[in-house]
Amino acid sequence: MSYLFFAQPRTDPDNIYFILGTRTTENLEGLPDRIKINLQDQNRVVEIAPLSIAKVTSLLDSHHISLTNNQISALHTNTLGHPLFLRYTIEEIKNSNKSLYDSIISQKDFKGDIYEEYKIFWSKNKDEDEFIDILGIISRFRYSYVDISLLSNFIKSRKHWKKVQKVSEHYFFRKNNIWQYFHNSFKEFLKEETAKDFITNQYDEKLNKNYHQRIYNVIKDLDNEYEYNILFHLYEAQEFTKVVELGNQEFFRSQWFSFR
Repeated sequence: MSYLFFAQPRTDPDNIYFILGTRTTENLEGLPDRIKINLQDQNRVVEIAPLSIAKVTSLLDSHHISLTNNQISALHTNTLGHPLFLRYTIEEIKNSNKSLYDSIISQKDFKGDIYEEYKIFWSKNKDEDEFIDILGIISRFRYSYVDISLLSNFIKSRKHWKKVQKVSEHYFFRKNNIWQYFHNSFKEFLKEETAKDFITNQYDEKLNKNYHQRIYNVIKDLDNEYEYNILFHLYEAQEFTKVVELGNQEFFRSQWFSFR
């Protein structure tokens, strides 16, 4: 697996590096030409080896999952030992009956790019407008975690809540009311896809702004610490006049007195 790694720029001190991302070097057509050229320099790319069977076994043990040797071997082969995809698969196994283990493992066919797996998830759900709308909201909360106490303001049916819970079993670490993304790449993927016009399949900034406006309209009246993120959502909605009006000394001092 190749992961992007940029060597230090000429103007920075020696031994200072910037890690630009953790993607394979395939399917990066959208990058600027200068970056594409730099990627041809092997000194700017770090090759990270997949997890060994021994490490896969250790990971399974840490989750108290007992698999046969054949199942472990198949899991390692079908996931290519990719840490993130392996983690997603383990979460699926954890939330399933033992009788389904063979079926879950045999259905995995990882090709090396985690975004391709996200696209499979998207393809299965892209026609469910209300569910997609909820994913658009969830992915735009400011942090790399979600306080699910906020979701009751956006999810209005048990059917869609169950679907959101099902997604969380695979893509989030859950503890009480907090859901933490296993990897921010899923959050970024959802932000991109939920802002695409379903007719042209092109990214539409108006859709993105609308999501942030809706979140602002809800949280501005909440008695919840997340209310302090109204400036973030107003900025993302490009409501700059309101940002200037609300971003005053009183607003920031109220946060200071709340030990934020």
